[in-house]
Amino acid sequence: MLSTPSVFLTVLLLCSTAFGQSGAPTTRVFHVRGAITDLSGAVITGAKVEFHNAQFDKTVTTNQRGVYEADIPFGDSTMTVQAMGFKSYRRPLFPAK
Repeated sequence: MLSTPSVFLTVLLLCSTAFGQSGAPTTRVFHVRGAITDLSGAVITGAKVEFHNAQFDKTVTTNQRGVYEADIPFGDSTMTVQAMGFKSYRRPLFPAK
């Protein structure tokens, strides 16, 4: 038979799960993946790829294959790419829909 304190604790845990405070509303995200290359098609490793809008900033770096991946919220964002030895690239209104 369970002792009273452990039954009480179990009930409290169940109640806090069922009736606990809800967090902030979840934001739907869009998974974006791409590769950064130069004009000849050679991959650019270590490039900094930034996504920005009024409520969100996300920065990722390309891997050894020049690939980046990020989860960004739905809506329009600006995408900026910076890599050593290259001119910065900015793509306004990157649509995540």
